[in-house]
Amino acid sequence: MLNLPPILAIGFMAPWIMGAAAGATSVPIIIHLLNKRRFKIMFWAAMDFLLAAQRRNARRLQFQRWLLLLLRITALLVLGAAIAQMFLGCERIGGLLGEDRVMIVLIDDSYSMGYTDPAAKTKDSHLDQAKKLVIDWMQTLQSSDRVAIVRTSTGAAPVMDKPTPDKNVLRQLIQAMPVSDGGTDIGTALGKAATIAQEARKTGANCQVLLVTDLSYSSIAYGRPEGPHVKEQLQKAADELRKIASLRVADVGADDQANKGITTLKTKRPVVVANSSTKLIVGVTNGTKLEQANLEVSVLVDGVAAGKEKLPRIAPGEEIRRELEVRFKTKGRHVVEARLDPDLLAADDVRRIIVDAEEQAPVLIIDGDPGDKNFGTTNLQVALGWTAANKADEEFGPVTKTELDLPQENLDPYDAVILSDIGDLAPKTAEHLKAYAEAGGLVVLFPGPRMSPDAINKSLGEGGVKLLPASVIQLVKPELADQSGVLFDQKFDHPFLDLLAAGIKKQEKTGLESVRTMQYFKLSLPVDGASEVVLRFQSVDRPGAEGDPAVVTRKIGKGRVVMFASSAGQGWTTFPFFPGYKEFVQEVMFHAISRGSERYTLNLNDQIYLPREEADPGMWDGPRNQKVAVEVTVDDKEHKSRLTSGPLTMAGLYSPPGAKTPMIAVNVDDNEADIRHLTAAQFADALHVNTADILSNPTKVDTLTASGGAEGEGKLPRYLLLTALILFGLETLFARMFSVYH
Repeated sequence: MLNLPPILAIGFMAPWIMGAAAGATSVPIIIHLLNKRRFKIMFWAAMDFLLAAQRRNARRLQFQRWLLLLLRITALLVLGAAIAQMFLGCERIGGLLGEDRVMIVLIDDSYSMGYTDPAAKTKDSHLDQAKKLVIDWMQTLQSSDRVAIVRTSTGAAPVMDKPTPDKNVLRQLIQAMPVSDGGTDIGTALGKAATIAQEARKTGANCQVLLVTDLSYSSIAYGRPEGPHVKEQLQKAADELRKIASLRVADVGADDQANKGITTLKTKRPVVVANSSTKLIVGVTNGTKLEQANLEVSVLVDGVAAGKEKLPRIAPGEEIRRELEVRFKTKGRHVVEARLDPDLLAADDVRRIIVDAEEQAPVLIIDGDPGDKNFGTTNLQVALGWTAANKADEEFGPVTKTELDLPQENLDPYDAVILSDIGDLAPKTAEHLKAYAEAGGLVVLFPGPRMSPDAINKSLGEGGVKLLPASVIQLVKPELADQSGVLFDQKFDHPFLDLLAAGIKKQEKTGLESVRTMQYFKLSLPVDGASEVVLRFQSVDRPGAEGDPAVVTRKIGKGRVVMFASSAGQGWTTFPFFPGYKEFVQEVMFHAISRGSERYTLNLNDQIYLPREEADPGMWDGPRNQKVAVEVTVDDKEHKSRLTSGPLTMAGLYSPPGAKTPMIAVNVDDNEADIRHLTAAQFADALHVNTADILSNPTKVDTLTASGGAEGEGKLPRYLLLTALILFGLETLFARMFSVYH
């Protein structure tokens, strides 16, 4: 936009077109000048009469030429302005032109907006300031201006996605807007604004977008590993929006805003066994611009103090994690809380999880070959701790059934299902397993002599339900000089191997470094990169090169699948003979199982999804006296009854009717804790806007547009195009009247 007084502020959506039109005006000027070229004068008698007549008409002819030149230049300029989408930055002129304006307001209602600046004159939170700013701004709009309101918190629905001129209704809706427990999702909000603007533009309306936020680091993932990806998404969304609307940002944040929050609380292993030591991982984020030290975290189990941890120095923007050890004395659900001393943003000073302590983690082993002389199923039973003498003292409780039992077996009670040397599975059985994994179960696959690559790929692989983390290619029998089998690659760098890798570094004999595998199935990973290699074999053909995968894993819905390349039996590998085998199998189970406490600790906007037998349906008690409707529904895939709810929008504990212990815990968005204040330049760069479009600590917002759009943008180009046609018509008419053609 040109830097002119408001009454004259103009701009163009395509300035280069206007520049080309201005250059085109040189054509009639050149023609005009060429017609004034001087020629050599020859005097002869008859010329005296002509010169006398010319002198009498000189002024009239000069006026006609200048008038035609002016019409031609003006017509070209007006036509160029129409094509370049000229706009006016003045509300009064836009109103005289009959402009239909739609204002789209994006209000940041994430929980960081609940921060109250102690240095501020008022004790209003950032959200209170934002609401007052928007309400005051709406009073300056014309009565015909329509306004839409969109919230920017994660998963939030717009307050008013149909632009309305009723400012009283809008004021009431804005005043009633609470602080959300969610994080900031500006990219999605910009997308919603673009959708609203696109609809408004169909009627020729001019659209302006105003984003009101606190410019916190968390709003653009600044400083986090995913920051560049978030920034790219924001820039793309902002660029798309600014093609059809102007965009400005009102910064209601404070330069010294600060916060410390608990952003991680989880058990180190999903499986929690009563009366066994359980390690908790607690993480605290420093969302201030200064280093923090000696922060104390308290851990409570069912409301009773269970431990404290004093944290060392935490750098700005850093999360530091510590392990605390607790013990659950009884089986069943327990509420675990981690707390910090309250600060100016209390929403993330506490974090909760529901832990379901079991007597043993139930595991179903499907034995594909009960008469197996290689003892595959027996090895798995022993690895999971089963012995006749101390079965009750182990953390896992394996139950063995045959392949024929699998189609009718209810998998819900089991934390994991192990398939050992299975054959061809029916499509319904494959769907049964996939539904179990997607709901949070763990499926572990050990091959064997009965397993066919074609059959397993057709039922569980890419040709079937797409459950496998890798395609099975062919059976491999490494040809080595010593004929003793291939070793594992010694890079034990996957999290599943942390405990064993630590033992190897201490020179403990785990056996993992000595295992020999005589035959295995070659596995091919999918190209989408979603599968992880836990362990590899050493390369046989090319020493030092990357070998074939030995163990592969992949997330499937809420659950996971782990696939071994070699058998659990003793005919293919020496692994079961080593002490590290039991430890390795248990570590895989401990890390991969997700059916334990995770089903009871949800993210914001998740829905309750539990087996029907877990609790009673009805109106459950939620945080802040909220009631949540939980009903019984039938899963379309599994044809089983489930307890389901709508999205849970508040952080806190949820309890079934009459329950003594809460069943569900929901926490605030952990990404929102870093509320350090960005500079206008940083935020402008993230949104691809001019720094001038960021209004810092505004007390009011005027109605002038930003550089991305303008008043008069809707109808003015049409008026200009009509004017250009009229000017061209007048030029033609006058040229004929004057009988002069230039």
